[in-house]
Amino acid sequence: MSGRYSVLKEGNNPFSSDRCLGQSHITREQSGQQQDRKREMTSKNKKILLVEDDESNRLCLRDFLEYHGYICQEADNGVEGLDKLQSESFDLIITDLNMPIMNGYQLLDALANNPSLERIPVLIATGESLTEVKQKATHPSVKDIISKPYDFPKLSQSLATLFS
Repeated sequence: MSGRYSVLKEGNNPFSSDRCLGQSHITREQSGQQQDRKREMTSKNKKILLVEDDESNRLCLRDFLEYHGYICQEADNGVEGLDKLQSESFDLIITDLNMPIMNGYQLLDALANNPSLERIPVLIATGESLTEVKQKATHPSVKDIISKPYDFPKLSQSLATLFS
């Protein structure tokens, strides 16, 4: 490929919001490769549990995380998430709030009441009002709240902060 579409070649981040083209392309590409290497070092061996009932949201998030080198496990609701947490260890939980069987708030309560799980950081991914969620999700394990649809650059920042 050549010309203005050369940024789409293999190895570039498809989740980046940076779509600028032009004279500085090589510098941006090299910078992006350095950032990708940094992310890979940060994400190496980090295991994340995704608790999300909407399959398309879960798969989108999983693809993003795996692209950046994270190891992902998935659960459709809080009960499935707790089952996985009892049998495996995780470095982070990303959970939706509105789910059947056990919602994200109930999952947070279950984590807070279990000494072996309360230390795991949680990132909430929600379509609800962020102001409202911040008022309700006051558990110390909640490290950040991101909105849906996903803002991948913000999510990358949150992950880098959590794992630095």
